Amino acid sequence: MRQLNPLIFEMASKLSYLLTTWCLNAQGSPLFRRAGAAFNETGEQWLHSNLRGRINQAIDVGANYGDYLSLIKKYNPNARIVAIEAVPEFAQKIKSLHPEAELIQSAASNICGEEIAIFQKGGGANADPSRGNSSKLFKQHNIATVTIDEVSSKKDIKPDFIKIDTDGYDLKVLEGSLATLQKYSPVVQIECSRFWRFTGSDPSKIFDICKSIGYKVYVLRKKGIYELRSPGPLYGSF
Repeated sequence: MRQLNPLIFEMASKLSYLLTTWCLNAQGSPLFRRAGAAFNETGEQWLHSNLRGRINQAIDVGANYGDYLSLIKKYNPNARIVAIEAVPEFAQKIKSLHPEAELIQSAASNICGEEIAIFQKGGGANADPSRGNSSKLFKQHNIATVTIDEVSSKKDIKPDFIKIDTDGYDLKVLEGSLATLQKYSPVVQIECSRFWRFTGSDPSKIFDICKSIGYKVYVLRKKGIYELRSPGPLYGSF
């Protein structure tokens, strides 16, 4: 698996399970309580079962309440994990539930020290500034940014695995990780969703990045990964 250098996409609006269990449902309400079912249906469970014993160090960007931390630990219990979470409420939850994780309460991007807007909606957060039809808590957070390259250097972490799920800023996070990817060749799981349009992110750039650093792009499904040779299908997520 490691030799494939996969950059794996969750196609949030293409797979109904992803839309309803991993990202947001039609009402904009997160379903984190069904995390176990979500991971099983969307392929994360399959992915990490195949990475059992292969992850010594990991970076979880957009860690939310820490469900994904638990998944990594399930198959690699001794893994060192750095969790990056922008929303203060979520970061406090991680600190409480996962004291073993090295928590960074910041927003990841492609530039250090920049301030970006994160919009909290109930138990989730994304780059969409509209409230939508949700009656849940709506709050804007202006958060200073870090890059994965900076975190890797300052924390001396050599990741085998990086998960990026920031609902809009994902491409920028990837752009801020290129030195780390070139140096350590981690497996990377990244979400491509409709929230990318709020940050002006273009899926085709993923292929340019991958080509420049020797990575291939794969779609993550329930029981496997499938190589994606063009960005065309990703536009269906927008």
